Amino acid sequence: FFAHANQELVMLKDFRNDLEIIAKEISLETNFNGQKISNETDLLTFAKKVNFPSHALILKSDEVNFSTIFKGIQSEDELLEKFYELNNKNGFVYVETDMRAMFNPTRMKVIEKATWQLIEKIKSLCPTCQTPGFDIVDAVSGLPCELCKNPTRSTLYYLYQCKKCHYSNKKMFPRGITYEEPTYCDTCNP
Repeated sequence: FFAHANQELVMLKDFRNDLEIIAKEISLETNFNGQKISNETDLLTFAKKVNFPSHALILKSDEVNFSTIFKGIQSEDELLEKFYELNNKNGFVYVETDMRAMFNPTRMKVIEKATWQLIEKIKSLCPTCQTPGFDIVDAVSGLPCELCKNPTRSTLYYLYQCKKCHYSNKKMFPRGITYEEPTYCDTCNP
């Protein structure tokens, strides 16, 4: 399905060990939006819906082929001033959320979550060579069904691997269960 989402990637480049440690976070919590507007009432309704003024707005003379753009608008006075400036020229304005992180606290929260994940990955050391970034490289399905014992699509184990020495290790039953409910079995519940 199609939905507005926020995917953030953060990376540490470890020059000493010549490796990259990457974390990502995906969230459906976003205020990403844009709309063609021709009156003040619709503008203020849109602004309220996207958490203005804590989240900045962008005004453009057109959605794609714009000649004028105002970014980082965080006050109602500036919003109305720039709106009338563009609206008087074009008869409409394209307004959108300013998705630059410094102007979007919702996005900042997702970046924070990705950053905490990165920190945890950095703290995860390879049991063999002590290199940071010992992390999951694969989730292998096959957790057996509780009723028929056939493999299901549920995760049986995570495969961890070192980016430097390539040591790998399996973590069995990462969800803390050894069998899957028949509800999630393609044999018992096709």
